Amino acid sequence: MYGCRKFDCDFTRFFRDNTMPHENETDSSKGLAQYNAPSPFTPSDLKSELRNALNMLKKRYQGKEVDCKKIPRFQLDGMKTYTNYSFFEKTDIEITVKLDITLANKIYRQNYSHTPGASFTLFLMWIWIKALNEVKGFNYRYIDGKWYDFSNLPLFTTITTDPENNELRNILIEDVVHTRWEKTCEKYLDAKKFALASKNSTLYPYPVYALATPITNLNLRFSHASAPTVKKEIEIERPMFVFGQRQEKNEQMTMPLYAKIPHASLYPLLLRKLIKCWDNIILEITPYVPMAKL
Repeated sequence: MYGCRKFDCDFTRFFRDNTMPHENETDSSKGLAQYNAPSPFTPSDLKSELRNALNMLKKRYQGKEVDCKKIPRFQLDGMKTYTNYSFFEKTDIEITVKLDITLANKIYRQNYSHTPGASFTLFLMWIWIKALNEVKGFNYRYIDGKWYDFSNLPLFTTITTDPENNELRNILIEDVVHTRWEKTCEKYLDAKKFALASKNSTLYPYPVYALATPITNLNLRFSHASAPTVKKEIEIERPMFVFGQRQEKNEQMTMPLYAKIPHASLYPLLLRKLIKCWDNIILEITPYVPMAKL
């Protein structure tokens, strides 16, 4: 399982030793613990670990069971139909679109690029995570036969540590939804520091990795992409996204976006709604003022 490991430690200790600092705390070094290389595991092991950790995960990432009475009928039918794995082998929808990021680039360069640790890619991910939180369905996870809605899921991504040898490290950033830009950059630097110090690829406990939203930046001009599908025994119906290489032409900047969305909880119209929400956040975002100047 890419990016995760079988968690053979006490989950209570994990959450005790890795508390999620609030934005107003000055100590941002409290990151997720780093672990050794993964040991062999089976789908049933992972499913059991996720089930055992569920209460802690709901508390940490602000999750609650979905109230089916409040779900639109069309969406509810999909949540029931496409989790019937005896009929369906693969229920994800894969879509690639071109995003206009001209305004986002202008706002970033004018107001956000001077923060230590800042990058345009991180800025786009920061806004994307906030948009995901505004559209019902993107933060749904299917765990042990029930649907849960989380309102503060972590961001899972990768960084390149050795371009010549194609060496990557996995990093995870928590509390992105409620965190200001300055603090997000600080958390990114902390996660990167841990990743670079690790002898192996940075590995996180499977239950944490399983819930996180994967967003990857791929420096390629692709028109279509695809991603592996996990076994249905451990499928939790989460979306994933890939940002492609940015292109500039006639003062317009665009970027390909690959989205893999579970048809059980999402459909293409919701992806269009997500992109619209992302555009609105960019339009409404206020000029950044460093915390030291407030």
